[in-house]
Amino acid sequence: CSQAQQDRDASSGVYTIYLNGDGSRPMQVYCDMTTDGGGWIVFQRRSTGEVDFYKRWKNYVEGFGDPTGEFWLGLDKLHNLTSSSPIRYELRVDLRTATESVYAVYDFFQVASSRDRYRLSVGNYRGNAGDAMTYHNGWKFTTWDRDNDVALSNCALTHHGAWWY
Repeated sequence: CSQAQQDRDASSGVYTIYLNGDGSRPMQVYCDMTTDGGGWIVFQRRSTGEVDFYKRWKNYVEGFGDPTGEFWLGLDKLHNLTSSSPIRYELRVDLRTATESVYAVYDFFQVASSRDRYRLSVGNYRGNAGDAMTYHNGWKFTTWDRDNDVALSNCALTHHGAWWY
């Protein structure tokens, strides 16, 4: 997205990107070209509740939903994006209500491979939303049907949603 952003006429929307310039590995991503200078790859959007995010492991690995609406990009894609290039990715989380907008930025973001159950790595926090992701740093991804968390119970079942628990 940061490369597409070099075009001054680039607007937010779905773009085809290629990992490390490899034309055999195209990936459709939603690029936010306005927030905080633009150039952000959006990997999750939840706003209306029209898409049910209480899904199986397989769905979270592959991704689901529509990138122009509510969606999850996919754990395999997140791993490939954040692990296959010399680029250092940041993570930005935006939370909005009808009356308030807050954000959190982490200066490093990486998702490990399937062998490591897509373990999360985040760097230093800045923002005004509160630091929610550092708590999850180093944890594996868990869904209701694949319990990889450190708790005695399945956190995805308890919290009715998949995440790095």
